[in-house]
Amino acid sequence: MSIQVFRLNFRLRTGFRVGGGQEVGDNVLRQLRIGADEVMIPASSWKGMFRRVSEIIFNSEEHFEGHSKKEVDVKTINTLLKSDEKFRRIAISEIGKDVITQNGINVDKLDSGSLTDLMKLYNEYNCPIERLYGSNYFAGGITISDSVIRDSRIMERIHVTIERKSKKGSEGHLFGEEIVDTEKIEVRVIVRNEFELWKNTLKFLKEIGYFIGGSKSRGIGYIVLDEKESEYAVINNVIETPKFTELREYLS
Repeated sequence: MSIQVFRLNFRLRTGFRVGGGQEVGDNVLRQLRIGADEVMIPASSWKGMFRRVSEIIFNSEEHFEGHSKKEVDVKTINTLLKSDEKFRRIAISEIGKDVITQNGINVDKLDSGSLTDLMKLYNEYNCPIERLYGSNYFAGGITISDSVIRDSRIMERIHVTIERKSKKGSEGHLFGEEIVDTEKIEVRVIVRNEFELWKNTLKFLKEIGYFIGGSKSRGIGYIVLDEKESEYAVINNVIETPKFTELREYLS
């Protein structure tokens, strides 16, 4: 099985803030830090951003409804249980050995609750979004690094809370926000399945871009993929050394 490895570089013009919360007695939205000189975008923030872009591209009503409305008959689920060992192992773990046997579904033990869970598991297992990013039942096929930015300048912007009815600033509701002033962020990604969806996700980020972190409504965190500064490699054997080439070849 081949895997794809990426070194992705994103351009920024508005800076970003990935929340580190507020300190007690402090009225400033802080950036997540590592020590005194480094700031970080955790893998979870990257994953949320990538997943949201993939969902926009995939545009599936069934996915957005939580895979709960599409009914699947027992025969169809049984066919997958018998042909896909990974799916069978997940089903045993989630539904139980008394319902999922070596020969498929034991209908005598299958109640309405188990059938609902089994249908949802089947639908999620066959959803490209869930297969790539993970679901309630199984891990996804993507691994993402944290991004650590060193020696970047941090600015503090002052904002005021606006009352929705009066459209005026709330008295005594000034607060600050830390913004990391940097022009480039790098993140590393390993992808093991759903390569076409992932490629289209990167194309969207190259052509349109998206937001990461907080204060999106104020335009903070807008990033665009730089295909010239990004690289990828395809690995067919885990012991081979990756041979990276420009991402533009992958996206062409």
